[in-house]
Amino acid sequence: MKASQTILIIEVQKMDLKKLIAQDHFKVQRKTLTAQEVADYIGVHPDTIYTMVREKQIPHFRVRRRIFFSLETINAWMRDQEQKSLEAM
Repeated sequence: MKASQTILIIEVQKMDLKKLIAQDHFKVQRKTLTAQEVADYIGVHPDTIYTMVREKQIPHFRVRRRIFFSLETINAWMRDQEQKSLEAM
C-alpha cells in the first residue's frame, strides 16, 4: 500500500469519527444533578434545596462533601409529593 493510500484511509476514518462524535455517539448522559440543577428543575432557590438536604427532606447522596441527586429519584420523589398533597385534600 502506498503512503498516499494510507493517508487517505486515515482521513476517511477521521471523518467517520467526527460524524459519530457529532451525532452524540460518544457522549455519556449524566443521570445526576447538582443542588443548583435540582433547584432550577423544580423551580426553587438553591438555599431551599440545601435546607431540605440538611433536614433530610429530599433524597440525595454525597461524594465526599459534594451533594448529588439522581434524576430518576427526584422525579419519583416529586410524583410522591404530588400524590401526598392530593391525598391530603
